[in-house]
Amino acid sequence: MILIVLDAGHGGTDPGAVRHGLQEKDINRKVVDYVKEYLGKKVTILETRKGDETVAVINRRNIIAKSKADLAISFHCNSVKSDLAHGFETFRRFNHGRELQNFIHDRVYRFLQSHLITDRKKKVGDFIVLNTLVPSILVENLFISNRKESQLLGRDSFLQELGLVYANGILEFLKIPSGGANINPADYKEVNMKDIQGHWAEEEIKRVIAEGLMTGFSDGTFKPDEALTRGQLAAVLCKLLDRSK
Repeated sequence: MILIVLDAGHGGTDPGAVRHGLQEKDINRKVVDYVKEYLGKKVTILETRKGDETVAVINRRNIIAKSKADLAISFHCNSVKSDLAHGFETFRRFNHGRELQNFIHDRVYRFLQSHLITDRKKKVGDFIVLNTLVPSILVENLFISNRKESQLLGRDSFLQELGLVYANGILEFLKIPSGGANINPADYKEVNMKDIQGHWAEEEIKRVIAEGLMTGFSDGTFKPDEALTRGQLAAVLCKLLDRSK
């Protein structure tokens, strides 16, 4: 089984960048959670942190090194003192991880272009978390210090779409067919979204979640009356197409 490592940057007593009412550690956690949901059971996932615990950077590096994974991605947001800096960029260490960086960067930026985000290009950085034993990259998903980009980072719908793009990029890089995982009914978990009780579509919502066609949000809600974005619709349709093969 293919193994990947997802590193949600910062956490616990280390909030990362804090700007415009947002904490970087929370954004990184949400993106990783959405990536996991869309990847389903197609790969084995190892996380450097599973909740809001503090994990030293050197320990994250060691987790990645010992995993002998097929790839590792460390998720972050950028921040500087000025509100003016903006855009998306990725880092590899030396020449290691170049192929992974090229693949993921291009696919993520293709999505971000629709939000008029600047491409700050593919870069090399001597980040401790990046390990030369495993193909690994560090991604900086926009600037939390930029007011416009922080508004995007504060929207769950945007983070959900971003997670889908990363998940599909990972599967494509690993040459694994994208779409919904084949879920055994014995594996179904009880659906307990806190905002669907009494809703006219409660049973239908429970069914599509149990079937793995849709997911709720990381705060335990489904938001049944929120509009569906084109990206979210594409995710559902891909899962249906995958099952029809």
